[in-house]
Amino acid sequence: MLSDSPQSIRILVLEDELLLSAEVEAAVSLAGYETVGPAIDVDGALHLIRTQKIDAAILDLIVQNVHCDEVAAELAKRGIPFAIATGLSVKKGHPALLAAPRITKPFRAKHVRDVLAGLLASSN
Repeated sequence: MLSDSPQSIRILVLEDELLLSAEVEAAVSLAGYETVGPAIDVDGALHLIRTQKIDAAILDLIVQNVHCDEVAAELAKRGIPFAIATGLSVKKGHPALLAAPRITKPFRAKHVRDVLAGLLASSN
């Protein structure tokens, strides 16, 4: 169950492009949430999921030439909602990955905030 305080809500960011990561972090911060990471690869994201409190996540579909399917599966197993940030079509992967909301690149801060609000509302 999530707290009512946005400051206590922690959002994992998985993004390997520095400028895109900064844009997502800024949108997360403007929405009043705390960023976990950013992770720049699948192993880093999995480590954060297993060791940190995470309420929701934004995942780049492909990081360092690796599909984020394993990260999506781990988040789904733990009941942590997530969105996929990509300009690509998602045609394969874990069922939760295929059903996840999309944040289209290039990012728009309002869209990131709206998607996060929907993720967090659905997890209550």
